[in-house]
Amino acid sequence: MAKRNDIHKVLIIGSGPIIIGQACEFDYSGTQACKALRNLGYEIVLVNSNPATIMTDPEIADVTYIEPLNVDRIEQIIKKERPDALLPNLGGQSGLNLCSELAQAGVLEKYNVEVIGVQVDAIERGEDRIEFKHTMDQLGIEMARSEVAYSVDEALAIAEKLGYPVVLRPAYTMGGAGGGLVYNVDELKTLLEVALVQSTGASNRIEGIFTSDKRLEELVSQKAEPRNRSEQEIAGYREVLSTIYEGYEYINPRPNIILQLHRDLYSYSQGSAGGSYKNSDNVIAETDAEGHQKARFIPVPAFQTAEAMDELCRQFLEAWNTDKIDRLLLIPMFILDFLCIHPFNDGNGRMSRLLSLLLYYKAGYIVGKYVSMEMLIEKTKETYYEALQASSTGWHENENSYEPFLKYYLGITLKAYNEFESRVEHLKNRTLSKPERIKAMIDQKVGKITKKEIMDAHPDISKTTVERTLADLVKSEYIAKVGSGPATGYVKI
Repeated sequence: MAKRNDIHKVLIIGSGPIIIGQACEFDYSGTQACKALRNLGYEIVLVNSNPATIMTDPEIADVTYIEPLNVDRIEQIIKKERPDALLPNLGGQSGLNLCSELAQAGVLEKYNVEVIGVQVDAIERGEDRIEFKHTMDQLGIEMARSEVAYSVDEALAIAEKLGYPVVLRPAYTMGGAGGGLVYNVDELKTLLEVALVQSTGASNRIEGIFTSDKRLEELVSQKAEPRNRSEQEIAGYREVLSTIYEGYEYINPRPNIILQLHRDLYSYSQGSAGGSYKNSDNVIAETDAEGHQKARFIPVPAFQTAEAMDELCRQFLEAWNTDKIDRLLLIPMFILDFLCIHPFNDGNGRMSRLLSLLLYYKAGYIVGKYVSMEMLIEKTKETYYEALQASSTGWHENENSYEPFLKYYLGITLKAYNEFESRVEHLKNRTLSKPERIKAMIDQKVGKITKKEIMDAHPDISKTTVERTLADLVKSEYIAKVGSGPATGYVKI
């Protein structure tokens, strides 16, 4: 193809920060493209948010911007540099999505920037999975049969239509994390429904609201009528959680929406103030070893609550829509500010966890549908409160550090994905005999494994079966016994 003389300056969007061993092809191809285009006489303007890549070395492009990859910042660069063309497809998903957003916002048309290397409508067809499938169908290109599910019932209906086994894959996870084979309807229900029960129970237990495991299952899975105040609050949490599960795409964290969710949280409680901000000042207190209470944190006064929530939601949505801050960081920052405002007389903790799930789902991290993140928080409750206290210190003066709370939330998210991977593997191995499942777990374990670890992972396998299987594997010299007493473990030979 002959060189285009109507193009003199090309804007290239990089891929941003990457994980070692993942997506590095974009840095390589982008660097080579810069070199090749400069050799042809084109002036190159490069923008990349990753300063730690060879791509941003001074000799690669004529002008290099290390800036956040969002519409506002790119428009400022385009306005200053006035490129003739935009080459987006060397920045992977980041570059392609940003190009599409620039086109939709009218920025490219405004500054007469031509998209080269790819068509804008092709980006949309490639990124939207439903539209991609539709395009393949139109072209007569055979694909694996698939459909999109937004609820448990939809997933069950689709699986029944497609036939088992099916691949269950959460949308937009990195490297396919969270995906796995599901062999029958019971396994699918297990993954989708267990988290619902666990989430409801754990989030309420954190606030001192208890019921029996049997009643919890009846309240959540069978939607039994509540019998007392604790069960009323559990039933309310169930309703809001179901609302978020089924409609998170259409629910935005605006003040009126948050008030509606809080109202529904108390929909089974008589005489409650659900759906209204606090009418009196509240204090977050803690009890010392001697039983004395003292104020740990004084939230926003009641008369300032509405204004504070309006401002929080406004700033959050602005940052969310402009991608100024990575959404995995933005979510816990929002939750911390919400807890520091403490907008309700009651239910602030439960609302914070419900809002966390809502925002995770909207950001594409739907692992909470399959693993109870509330239960993970419950298990690390002391660490949670320590992180909350550390990050709330100096909040009123705008001198607090979000870092402790961010680290805690990121750790919970990672743990949830690891737990989901383990559960999928467990379900996959259910077709094996009990001794085979024990052996499979040993094969996957790096280092020593204990009898307790095996029994915790497989509660349906008796202690006798575990002990007999371990003894047989030792006898056959497949594993070796190490240690003694409570420290006894087994390692693969």
